[in-house]
Amino acid sequence: ETSFVNPKLTWEVMKTLNLGLDLNALNNRIQTSVNYYINNNDKSILSIPLPTQSGFNSYLDNTGKIVNRGFEFELYGVISTQQKLGWTTSLNFATNSSEIIDIPVAYNLDQNGVYARNEEGHALNEWYMYQVDGLITQQDIDSDIPRRGDAMVGSLKYLDVNDDGEIDGEDRDWSGSPTPKYFYGMTNNFSFKNFSLSIFFHGAQGGY
Repeated sequence: ETSFVNPKLTWEVMKTLNLGLDLNALNNRIQTSVNYYINNNDKSILSIPLPTQSGFNSYLDNTGKIVNRGFEFELYGVISTQQKLGWTTSLNFATNSSEIIDIPVAYNLDQNGVYARNEEGHALNEWYMYQVDGLITQQDIDSDIPRRGDAMVGSLKYLDVNDDGEIDGEDRDWSGSPTPKYFYGMTNNFSFKNFSLSIFFHGAQGGY
């Protein structure tokens, strides 16, 4: 893939609002932190596709405005402070979402055959793909339903989203975001004499 070098490319400009609250109890054995943030990016660096006749696939440009919003929560607790055994636990939970507020023109991105799209009112690089409705059956063939290419029995059956009797690029539709909506985790730290042990897990949910 070849990209055109944009000599006018500059740094992104970020404006951030962060509201936080910290609470401690029981001589700091229980600590809680809550944060809400809004990040406004007025000069987002995006990869803009170029026509194939230009000789380049894309170029980077400071175009559009993207807003990220999120919530973060953390709870820390000292379970045991005995001389022989120490035990602390922390829990965390966070959300994050992006939205394109302003962009000169909507455009598709081809990521190895998987399409994404950038358009106002949607998340950054949100999936924009054909909609599958099961597998093609012999009955579908006999009914002459719209098919993509020479799809036969057992092939994926795509929805004719715009109902024009054909399966083409105009039948792609919004299909979710690659960015998870939720992040969470838990960490346990143990200490016994000169030994220490840390057990943790982290997870994410919502992106696919």
